[in-house]
Amino acid sequence: MLALMGGVIGLLADVVGKKLGKKRLSIGGLRPKHTAQLGTFLLGFVISMVTQLAVLTFSSGVREWVLKGPQVAAKLQQANERLDTITKASDKAAKQNQTLTSQNAKISNDLKSRQQDLSKAQASLAGLKKQISALQPQISKLSSLVRSGNKKITELKKSEQNLKAAKIQGEKNLKAVQAEQRQAKDKYNAILKDNKAVDSRNLELVQKQDDLIAKQKVLQGEQDRLNKELQQIQVDTKLVTEARDRTQQELTDSQQKLTDANKQLSSVREELASTEEALKNSNIRVSGWKEISAIARRESMIYRIGEEVARLSVRPGLREVAARSELTSLVRRCRVEAQRRGAHSTPDFPVAGIFNHVDRDSQQTITTSAIEAQILSEITSAKTEMVLIASSSLNAFRGEPVSLEITVLPNPSIYSAGQIISETLIDGNRGDTVISEQFSKFLQQGVKDRAIKDGMIPISNSDISFGEVTLPDALRVIEMLKKADRKVRLQAISLTNVRAADPLRIDFKLR
Repeated sequence: MLALMGGVIGLLADVVGKKLGKKRLSIGGLRPKHTAQLGTFLLGFVISMVTQLAVLTFSSGVREWVLKGPQVAAKLQQANERLDTITKASDKAAKQNQTLTSQNAKISNDLKSRQQDLSKAQASLAGLKKQISALQPQISKLSSLVRSGNKKITELKKSEQNLKAAKIQGEKNLKAVQAEQRQAKDKYNAILKDNKAVDSRNLELVQKQDDLIAKQKVLQGEQDRLNKELQQIQVDTKLVTEARDRTQQELTDSQQKLTDANKQLSSVREELASTEEALKNSNIRVSGWKEISAIARRESMIYRIGEEVARLSVRPGLREVAARSELTSLVRRCRVEAQRRGAHSTPDFPVAGIFNHVDRDSQQTITTSAIEAQILSEITSAKTEMVLIASSSLNAFRGEPVSLEITVLPNPSIYSAGQIISETLIDGNRGDTVISEQFSKFLQQGVKDRAIKDGMIPISNSDISFGEVTLPDALRVIEMLKKADRKVRLQAISLTNVRAADPLRIDFKLR
């Protein structure tokens, strides 16, 4: 457009210049040539100004550009500079976000691992506390024996002192009798008239000496017997002291484990706090992390993902109404157990229940009613006894509801009452420590592995797979093995008829 306007102005100026040159006009004393050039210049200037005024008048865009062009250019330059600054800041923030995301993932993995260690430590602590509670009656009994033994020792010491005093007195009497005998012998030849009396006196003294000697022998035998009893009491006291020392050592070890677990928990909390502070300083929001980390910092985990909450045996041939009643009973048990561990309901969810979730493969939402319908279908179509096992589908923390996942499994009969589950050889003359280790190994590798191989359904993510052997029962078996004092065959026998999902109650026999 500008090129066309320049061409038109040049053409018109040339035509006007030729006409002025031909007329040979003179203005202000200028030569005709210079007058024609001035006319040509003024015509081009006027046409350009008129054209620009017309464009400014009829085009708001051109007018805006002419009036505000420098400001717009300055603002455009500032905008470009801000865009470069924002781009650099965005790249830096993206790198920081990537770094913090990887740190968050690493810290989350460390947190999960340390929370699992903490749960194991707490479970171990609970087991140790149970053992301490079970040993407390024995400690009290042994303390009572120590007190009675000390009392008997005191009495025996008093008797010993009395015997020593009697012995000293007897020795004094014997010396006195011997002195009198010597005096009697010295006077024997001098006193002939009193011979009978002296003989009688001598006989009495001899008799008295014999009685004192016999009494001394009796006292000596009594002292020997009391010394033996004292030695036996000292041995018993030593055994009681050793048992008390072992119990005290176990208590000290338990307290040390608790202290270590608390230190680990404090370390994890400090790491989480520092990570949260770093995220706040970076002005970057990581979706969902803040809420989860807040719960992990404030409350402990009550269920790990996949950990069993409750189970319920179901007989075959149930109709839908009865099957729904059984499913409701299982959920009710789960709510009681979850509330006991510290779970709480929310305005939208109960303490524990079957909630909607998204399928990992299809990414489709599966509703609660669809899940319950599938479970009821499996129950009503079962031809044999089944078991419903409810486990936590997510990691659940104290104060949260627990999301349940229900599994339906067959529940066949595994053992009958009196059936041998497993057996092993144990040497009963190897000492308490070796016997205890062999017995523990038998429970873990013999009984537990055999039960899994035979089809028992263990409790998922739990320290107790099928049941537990109480400390008194374990001590009783260890005592039986010690009394045998030889290699014996230890058998684990089922006390009752057991199905796959039932708790395993066992007794032990020696062969």
